[in-house]
Amino acid sequence: MQYSSIASVLENISDAFLSLDREWRITYVNSKALKLLGRTSDELIGRHICAALGRKNMYPFFTKYQEAVTTGRTVVFEAFDTLNNVWAKVRAVPCPEGLMIFCRDISDKKCLCRLNETLNNIRKLSIQATDVDEFIQAVIDQMAQGMNCDAATGCTYQHNVWQLNYAYNLAPSIIGKPVSEKLLAHLMEAVFRRQPVEFSIAELPERQIIFEDSDSFDPGATVAVPLFVKESPLGCIIFHTSAAGFSKGQLEFVERACEYIQPLLTNVSLALRDKKHLATFKAILDQVPIGIALFDTRLRYTQVNKWIASRMNFIPEKLIGRTIREVFTEVFGKEYAEQRVAICRKALETGETFSISAWRPSGTDFDLDWNLKRIEVDGVAVGLLQTAIDVSNYIHMQNQLENYQERLEQLVEERTGELSRANDRFYTAFYASPSIMSIYDSRGKVVDVNNSFVKTSGWSREELIGYSVLERGICDAKLGRGLWKEFWQVGYIHNREIVFYTKDGQTRISLLSAEKIILDGQPHMLSLTTDVTEIKLMEKEMLRLDRLNLVGQMAAGISHEVRNPMTTVRGFLQMLQRKPECQQYREYFGLMISELDRANSIISEFLSVAKTKQSSTNEADLNDIIRAMEPLLTTDAIAAGKNITLDLGEIDRLKLNEKEIRQLLLNLVRNGLDAMTKDGSVTIRTYQKEGQVVLAVQDEGTGIPLNIMEKLGTPFLTSKENGTGLGLAICYGIAERHNAKLTVSTSSEGTTFFLCFQE
Repeated sequence: MQYSSIASVLENISDAFLSLDREWRITYVNSKALKLLGRTSDELIGRHICAALGRKNMYPFFTKYQEAVTTGRTVVFEAFDTLNNVWAKVRAVPCPEGLMIFCRDISDKKCLCRLNETLNNIRKLSIQATDVDEFIQAVIDQMAQGMNCDAATGCTYQHNVWQLNYAYNLAPSIIGKPVSEKLLAHLMEAVFRRQPVEFSIAELPERQIIFEDSDSFDPGATVAVPLFVKESPLGCIIFHTSAAGFSKGQLEFVERACEYIQPLLTNVSLALRDKKHLATFKAILDQVPIGIALFDTRLRYTQVNKWIASRMNFIPEKLIGRTIREVFTEVFGKEYAEQRVAICRKALETGETFSISAWRPSGTDFDLDWNLKRIEVDGVAVGLLQTAIDVSNYIHMQNQLENYQERLEQLVEERTGELSRANDRFYTAFYASPSIMSIYDSRGKVVDVNNSFVKTSGWSREELIGYSVLERGICDAKLGRGLWKEFWQVGYIHNREIVFYTKDGQTRISLLSAEKIILDGQPHMLSLTTDVTEIKLMEKEMLRLDRLNLVGQMAAGISHEVRNPMTTVRGFLQMLQRKPECQQYREYFGLMISELDRANSIISEFLSVAKTKQSSTNEADLNDIIRAMEPLLTTDAIAAGKNITLDLGEIDRLKLNEKEIRQLLLNLVRNGLDAMTKDGSVTIRTYQKEGQVVLAVQDEGTGIPLNIMEKLGTPFLTSKENGTGLGLAICYGIAERHNAKLTVSTSSEGTTFFLCFQE
């Protein structure tokens, strides 16, 4: 009964109570002690107190228990139970059986008592802070120590990424580690609610990352405190404690500290940012090669860089806070100081910018250009900005330039004259050159062409410059690209025969030479083209004349060696034809005489081709000759089932050999008739063109084949079954003797021969 009464009393006291025997074994524990220690009776009764509650955790307590037993006196003390996260006030009372221990939980009281000290320390640190990261680390250290927290970490939120950047009582290796999505959810909750959030880290990935090097601490409870700079989230502080969790006092500590540090953190961040900006601004001001000074509305210096301060023999710090009047009176005199003050006031009132050029202060050897402009914020004047530039060197150089200006102008004028004359000579030679000249850039675009190029090609200079010859169709694409590639590989082209085309479709033959030149520092191609079309035509004509000469020589021989015997034979055949006894052979004699006449006709054509002497001419009307031949020509046409059409225009009278003109016309018309099918028509046309009389004979045949066209006029060249190949050769000879030019145009729709009589 006595034991039951004592136990009942101990169960109802306000303190936690436990008793130890002399072997330090626990003999009794009341319910409040069980709750405080987080144990059951079976886990405690009969066990050594250090073994039951942890030797390391019990060390500060056990030393006091030993003191009470040794001295025989009651010992009262306060200590922190790290295992249960509790501050306890303990009375250790020795007794004959061992030791009685009375404990009271003073965690909340202890924590709140240290809050003011912690906040005061944080406030002092904010004043001394030189770096935001260092300040946040100091806040973490102070709060962790103030609330007896086992460990703490800090996360920052930058560029949409959360990572661990701070640590208290933890290994530095965690710095820089990323935050998992599970932990991030708790952190975002704290940021969203803008207040601390309590949770357990035991099941999170960070449990292993943060505490992998911690053997003495097993975290259970965690609280996240959000950090803000103004309205922008900066990160979170995360405090860790044992599985016992945070006490009410610790949570209140966290909440009150959170409210207190937010404005301090904002002030520190903004102050350090402004301080950094100001330092950067001052560094920039001191490094710029011009003078810069800022004044408030009372015309006091607020910022001065070293450049302008040195010009007034001051250090910048000695000018800050002083007025323009004071400084300028001291340096430049009262009169000039008043002038400057008046200008500054006017600039403040009107907003007008004031400038002074080449100002040399009295007693100095430098010249300044300076400007004064009002500074406004939201339309309100807040001060003045003064800039100054040392133009001494410029003034000195300007004076030197003025001394040399007259000589330079003279030299420039002389050199310009020389260059102008050289340029004129070059362009005169380039543009007036009879050779076709052009300049191309490295892309093949025309840079310039001379007058001969324009005249020969038919393109204007404006139509050519900026385009390639391929774009204008002047040169065959395949040939042009091959020549262009060869030029840039070798660097030159010499006397390469090419064909180019004019704007109106004419084909010209020329020799191309090109050299590489440098213009404006870039490689260009200078092209020189010699038109050899006329030479080629002359060579062709000479070949034709050589052939005509051969025919002439043959005709002369035939004339002397063949014609006379043929005349004798024809005479005897006529005589025999009249004899009565030969009448039965009369038909044969007629056939032989006819064949001799045909041979004589061919010989006559030979002689006509070979004729080299100038034939006698008389002034005549070409139209009259054509009209006189119309019946004969029409008869031939009707016989062949074809037509003759005359289109005779008004033309000048010409000096003509009518017999040869008739022969030429007859040859051309018969050729045309032979070239057409039935119902075709040959048109004979005369007209005046550019002072020349033109005779045109046009048929409706299928055109002259290309292989014959190239050799047209060559003696004995014919496509007719019974032709001699001398008709056109005779026509070319007649044209030459009349100082006329015979040309031909042919297509699948017909052929036209043009006989152009020169003036």
